[in-house]
Amino acid sequence: MKYNQTQIVMRKHILFVFVLLLAGVAATAQDDSKLSYTKLLDDPYRIPNLEIELTPAWFNVSAINIATAGWKAGVKFSPFKSLQVNAGFGSTYAKKVVNGNYPGALFSDYKPFNYSFDHPKNPLFTINQDIQGIRLINAGLSFAFNDKVRTSKDKLTLNSDETNYGNMRVINSDVTYIDVQLRRRWSVGLEYFSNTNTLDLYRLGDLAISDNYYEDEDGNRFYGDGVKYSGVDYQNLSDKPNPTIDRTIPAEVGGDDYDYGYQGWITNINTKGIAIGISHEVIRNYMCDFENFGKRGNQTIRTWYADLLFASVDVDKLIFFAADTEATIYGYEMGTDTREYDLTGSGEHKIETNNVGFRIGFESRGISPTRIIKWVEQDEASRMINLGYKFEAGINPGISGKGLYMLLGIYFTFNGQV
Repeated sequence: MKYNQTQIVMRKHILFVFVLLLAGVAATAQDDSKLSYTKLLDDPYRIPNLEIELTPAWFNVSAINIATAGWKAGVKFSPFKSLQVNAGFGSTYAKKVVNGNYPGALFSDYKPFNYSFDHPKNPLFTINQDIQGIRLINAGLSFAFNDKVRTSKDKLTLNSDETNYGNMRVINSDVTYIDVQLRRRWSVGLEYFSNTNTLDLYRLGDLAISDNYYEDEDGNRFYGDGVKYSGVDYQNLSDKPNPTIDRTIPAEVGGDDYDYGYQGWITNINTKGIAIGISHEVIRNYMCDFENFGKRGNQTIRTWYADLLFASVDVDKLIFFAADTEATIYGYEMGTDTREYDLTGSGEHKIETNNVGFRIGFESRGISPTRIIKWVEQDEASRMINLGYKFEAGINPGISGKGLYMLLGIYFTFNGQV
């Protein structure tokens, strides 16, 4: 049955538009005999078994690095109807810290001490810790344990147009409902993943508060504005700009004394583990040719999924200048040799890690065969490219209490039969 739907989009005069909306949103039924179409395809099992995915843009918001963006590529292959294998790789756009921004960051307003940092008293000595952007690697498989088809009515939009009336936009849509084959597939999955993430210690530990710090196993304390070396008697150092200073606050080279161009610390966190979960897919694969409207159909897979994550967690050590405990002048207690500082050791102010997490998500993608991949039987339903998107949220293994994240991805798929 075909309907004509009118939608009114409000811009101004909300009350006036609301009254018109009540009057204009009604649908008018029309006789089925006036709607003629030929069903070209209606088989949710007749879908490509190879999908190549390219994600030009994903966006990640998390507790440890605020907001980052990157790309990803992946492949899904089904050698059998009930089995699917997948693999993928992705990263942030930037691989290194650039102009003070850590890799892939959308928002950053400081330069960390332990990256591209020149020694205040001797510029020949430089810290350049190897900070990587986010890297994502995954490989896994899923097995369908419940796979059934039933007939269901599906809504199709045949035509849509809009008209502007001053501050109103009226949208008229011709829609119909047709009987199609709807496939529902339940699967269990196992996936290996290896992720590298940029760890922003400045925000992670709220180091903007002067009394907050992280401490290594030897008692060296890392604050948002500098470091307090264990074994250095700050009280007796001369030439301090402020007698109450109790730690080393490096000045930016080339600026005035104590004109701070750096702050905070940054490193990488590495997680390797497995994801175990369940997914529910709704598969539609039909195409009709309507008189006066042309081809209309729905060739998509919509997936809801939930996984438990178990991983080992490794935080890279900070690389920074070692202390010169023999120094008597403030600033010279920062030696010219470098050393590694482990901030996950013992103590109240260490970085706490967590080995368990979870994720839930929704994904929708096109499954039409694409013309750049050989496909013979479904020429009537093929297209140049398919679109997909996903939304995911959860808690990553990694930093205790700081694993919350949200991920949005927009991608293309190229599908075919092998």
